[in-house]
Amino acid sequence: MSSGSLPGQVPGIGLINGLASAEAALAAYETSNTANVDALVAKLAATEFNTETSGLDADATYAEKLDAIKADAAAATAAKAKTTNQLNADVLDATADLKTIKDSLTSADDKKLVADFDAAVAANAALTAPSTADVGAATGGLGGDAGFADALTAVKALTGLTGGSTTALASAEEVYGFYTAATTTDADRVKLDAALKADTYASTSSFKATAAADIAKNTAIANEESAKDLVDGNATTEDYSGAVSALANAKADLAEAQLADTNQAAADTIAKDQAAEVAKVTAVTEAITKFNAENEDKLELHDIAKSVVGTDTVKDTFYFAAKADGADYNFATKAFGAGDSIVLGSGYSFNNGALTAGDNTKLEFFLQKTDTGTQVVIESKIFGSDSVTADAHTGVATNPADAVTVINLVGVTAEHLSVANGVVSYV
Repeated sequence: MSSGSLPGQVPGIGLINGLASAEAALAAYETSNTANVDALVAKLAATEFNTETSGLDADATYAEKLDAIKADAAAATAAKAKTTNQLNADVLDATADLKTIKDSLTSADDKKLVADFDAAVAANAALTAPSTADVGAATGGLGGDAGFADALTAVKALTGLTGGSTTALASAEEVYGFYTAATTTDADRVKLDAALKADTYASTSSFKATAAADIAKNTAIANEESAKDLVDGNATTEDYSGAVSALANAKADLAEAQLADTNQAAADTIAKDQAAEVAKVTAVTEAITKFNAENEDKLELHDIAKSVVGTDTVKDTFYFAAKADGADYNFATKAFGAGDSIVLGSGYSFNNGALTAGDNTKLEFFLQKTDTGTQVVIESKIFGSDSVTADAHTGVATNPADAVTVINLVGVTAEHLSVANGVVSYV
């Protein structure tokens, strides 16, 4: 890889620009792929294998999300007891077993028993019970109403209910449970509605909707259990519900395995593409290390975030391996001298004026005179110069975190510095 050095100018500028390009490409890739990563995080967090994805903070970094995805996808894959092909074979076997039982039925009564059971299973599967949060809101609203105490007294006094006695009910949760139970009839609920009139929340659409969903689900469960008892109690069909259950379990296992496969493939693709972009950054970084080794005692490239120690006998080129990060960097006296350069990159514009003359439509850098030398003030955000105040003695009085990066060049006057194409050089 060519260093791209220009004779008599900036050593290693080609490598430094190459690193900047690779870093920018990596950042652009992560930005463009963030939606895919977030979608996979949400998908895995909704599964039982969500140890890492469900624990992510709202401000988790791309790298943290990627690590969580890889961990949870791998956990789901490792949990598979069988391959997807084996599980698919299990579904086919269970389907055949169920068909064999059905085909063996000859009487109309037996066929009706299994048809009724199938209908009850389907009806139950089609319904979803209210969430824990919805039920909590319903019971909380019921118990939190000012009229609940009077309503509870009226409910406890009810008699002749088909679903049982309400005398022992002592809380909003127990009242709700009785109200939505499958054994409680519609006639019972008419009486309960009348008794709950003192509790205004009991008549709201929110309470009614949650209760209705629970009633429907509880009733469907009870109907399935009743139909199952009839099937299991008949000598000819006694194996039918077990075969239905076996097929349902086989399908669920297959679906879980297929989901694990899909999520693993997605995680692998994201990780592979990420690794390819990282490899480009690594390649340039290694090339810089090689350049330094090959040019020892003549030239040296320094990641400014790691070292501001120059060498008097060589030409030092300082650069940011990543974006200027809002920190302060202090060069010792003579650490930055003749032939040395600081590469900021083409993304910055040089503003030869005061900090107060900043242009908030672009990223800029400034040179500020101090009592001890010169400060290079680099905006980390386009409004960075607005967040600092120039001081007659120190150059920059305050440096809010991440608004600007300040490089203190001790013993260096502005007359010794030249600026061109995002490079500050000592001449």
